Amino acid sequence: MNAEEVYVATQRADNLFGGPLRLTGRVQESDWGNVGHASRISSMVPGHAADARLAEFWVGAHPKAPSMIELPDGTTLPLNEALTKFPQELLGSRAVTRFGSTLPFLLKVLSVNGEYGLSIQLHPTKTKAEELHRKSPQHYPDDNHKPEVGVAITPVSLLYGIKDRAALSSLFSALPELERFVGRELVSSLATSDARGDQSVPRALIAVCFALDQNQVRSCNQYLAEALPLAPGLTREASLFAKLVTKYGLSDPGLLAMLMMRQVRIDPGQALFIAPNVPHAYLEGDLIECMACSDNVVRAGLTPKYRDVETLLEVIDCGSTIEGVRDLVSGDGGFKVFETPTEEFRLQILPEDCARTVIPESSLPSVVFCVGKGASITSRITGRGIELGDGGAALLPPDTGAYEVVTSAAMLVHATPALP
Repeated sequence: MNAEEVYVATQRADNLFGGPLRLTGRVQESDWGNVGHASRISSMVPGHAADARLAEFWVGAHPKAPSMIELPDGTTLPLNEALTKFPQELLGSRAVTRFGSTLPFLLKVLSVNGEYGLSIQLHPTKTKAEELHRKSPQHYPDDNHKPEVGVAITPVSLLYGIKDRAALSSLFSALPELERFVGRELVSSLATSDARGDQSVPRALIAVCFALDQNQVRSCNQYLAEALPLAPGLTREASLFAKLVTKYGLSDPGLLAMLMMRQVRIDPGQALFIAPNVPHAYLEGDLIECMACSDNVVRAGLTPKYRDVETLLEVIDCGSTIEGVRDLVSGDGGFKVFETPTEEFRLQILPEDCARTVIPESSLPSVVFCVGKGASITSRITGRGIELGDGGAALLPPDTGAYEVVTSAAMLVHATPALP
């Protein structure tokens, strides 16, 4: 090395933040979470109650449940506070210039109980999120959008997008009495209109589902309870309806609306991108999620929480396809990559069968998250390292050199902003 390189290396070695900084995630309990040891989150939060419904495990700086960060002097504080106090050291100038003094992404593990599933929901665009936050901050706590990607740990089933016209026509052919509730003219238009990209008819069908009065909803769902088991070609829909009606009751309009949605499965090694305005509902399974840092959710059915049908119908994307379901592809250093059109995050997964790699130096911050037995993360410059167990995480500050990674029967998640 020349004199300048020696000076830079010395400065880095003396950097108090020149090494991985431990993050402690936060568990979120919810009715739809798997119970106790049945939840994938269980081993990440030892000491939980045996009957705890462990639904989500968050790693990030969202103020609802910020991770705790351990600084080099041994003190700990909430990550959002640390980023405000040390923005340049922990985030770097590029991230601060674009996103301010916050981590722009949030990592989660979800463990979804198949007896409940999640609500029918969508996430608004950035512009709509700002509007909703201004008008109703109690229901929309963030002014940010929430594009997200889900990576399956176990097989994951979900509702994703609205069925195409052919599938909707088949649905109504198999359940002819549904015309009484949604209208014959609307059902007929599915077969007679062939306008590609026209979302008006599917949107109108979803609108009808949520416009029925309580008596109509109960009557419709009672018909579905009797007719679905006998309907040709609707075995999966019948099974899902029978499961969820026991939890949400005959008065929930989401039971009809979910029949209009695609049932999708993602297997380990696959991932799914959910763009703004795409209706979806996770039904069962364990997965890793990475999203823009936001907790905004527009819900309409299959939930006891606040429902905003008006907003959902205003923005819903009824033309999305299942092209968002893709296999992870090979990247550098043994990582598997899922590219998304977002600038808030880029997600990489190091599979269990790749036990050693290097995370190159970057001018952007990143977070590593261990899913499995264990992993070690060590700075190549300072030699500082930490050991991570299942659910363990670390922040890698920007401009602190490369990091050696060694895993043991574990998958390692690596997330960083996707700035050019």
